Amino acid sequence: MISFKDQLSHVIFSHCKYSLKAGHGADIKYDFAALEKHILHRFVRGKPMITSDISMEVVYRTDVLDAVNFRQIRKSIPQESLPQREKTVILNDLQKTQRVQQCIDTVNVALGFLRYSRISSQLLMKRFMLSLKMEGKLPKSVEDRCELCHAISLWRLLNVEQAKQITNGKEDPFPNISQVFKEHLDDKQEEVLHMALGTYDMDQFLEVIYEFIVTQVKNRKDYEADDELNEAYIDVCDSFDLEKIPSFAEKFPKEFSLKHVTEIWKYAVKYQQEQIAKQQN
Repeated sequence: MISFKDQLSHVIFSHCKYSLKAGHGADIKYDFAALEKHILHRFVRGKPMITSDISMEVVYRTDVLDAVNFRQIRKSIPQESLPQREKTVILNDLQKTQRVQQCIDTVNVALGFLRYSRISSQLLMKRFMLSLKMEGKLPKSVEDRCELCHAISLWRLLNVEQAKQITNGKEDPFPNISQVFKEHLDDKQEEVLHMALGTYDMDQFLEVIYEFIVTQVKNRKDYEADDELNEAYIDVCDSFDLEKIPSFAEKFPKEFSLKHVTEIWKYAVKYQQEQIAKQQN
């Protein structure tokens, strides 16, 4: 850093001429050509140029979390799902440190930069965070185990975990979603949904549908609430590179609409917990 008081002011004053005129005070003139040469010689020439292979642009977090930006990230840096064993280690670590929200905030910032990056998908998250001057903001288990190809999978994992906790606390995990997409399920619908959920990998179902809700449904118009959920989801998969849940198009009940999607997600959380409890007994 250059100090104006200690360094730059001396250079400037050495290239100005003072003259006094009666009744007019000081008349100051600067030799700008000489001043430019002096500054270049003293502060620029011979100094190393700092460059980076990461192209970055600041983006507000609310602009990052939409389907268009996620599609751009997937195109820039091909994404993969975190292995289940890595997910387990990360979640166990987060439960000990109670840092879920801090991790979510940090990953959101990282995703904003990733959209404009052209770097290896195999780069460790630790090295990427270091390049952002954000080292230590994520737990060691995340920095050491996640590569950039896992960025969206990590975002899903953290957000779904937090949303599960909110759901278990009887609060709304989707406060920014319009009420028209929160129509309660009746007993018959819950019965049909219960049968259907047995078809799917519940971890994948919860993560993918969560992304669909917060990046797509959030921006839907109220009049779209009656659109068929199955059809709307498959259309997004084709248009925005969202992964397709196996057998969803063929087997998910057609009677559910977008207006049911948040309640379907919340019911799926309950269903998964019931299935885990049964396996443990």
